[in-house]
Amino acid sequence: MAHQIRKTTSHIRSSSWPTTSTHPLDSSVVESLLLKLTTLEVESSSSSKSICNNLKDIKNLYEEINILIQCSMNQKVLSIEENQTSMENVLEGSLALLDASSSINDVLSLMKQSIVELQSCLRRKSGEQAKGIDSYMLSRKKIQKMANKCLKSLQKLNLVKENSNNNNVAIVRMLREAEIVSFSTLKSVLAYFSETSNKGRVGH
Repeated sequence: MAHQIRKTTSHIRSSSWPTTSTHPLDSSVVESLLLKLTTLEVESSSSSKSICNNLKDIKNLYEEINILIQCSMNQKVLSIEENQTSMENVLEGSLALLDASSSINDVLSLMKQSIVELQSCLRRKSGEQAKGIDSYMLSRKKIQKMANKCLKSLQKLNLVKENSNNNNVAIVRMLREAEIVSFSTLKSVLAYFSETSNKGRVGH
């Protein structure tokens, strides 16, 4: 699971807006993915399988949104002055999303390193294993601390859907809703790792 999450969060962190396209585009795929992720968010499923599936859907969601942004009509709409306030809010959320993805990658890197070190330790003589296991448990505590810190930061963010009665166009609304479901999934990832670390500590 850690490899899949790392790969997907790296994709979110490195995504950029492509060049302009003049072809008409269909937003139904984006709307479908948003509906699916929103429904799963309400169900609050936090199993490793559901989290990985959600991350895959988010990866697909941003790929489809990037395609929509290529449309010259959407780029013109986004550049209109009356949409600038909404776009600034979206961009602020995007920066926070990048920071969260980076923090999760740091957590995953530390987790991978600690697992590799534990595997190496278990191949040694029995007398040398205790020190390695203690080191692994210290790493788990550090992972939990990092995950909890990032989770608290995400929980402070107040992302809300655009009011259906305002004048914002569809592409702005979809960008905002994509951020909301992305943050929700990243929270699930961090909560999962925090809970797993707690269980491991209790078991120890």
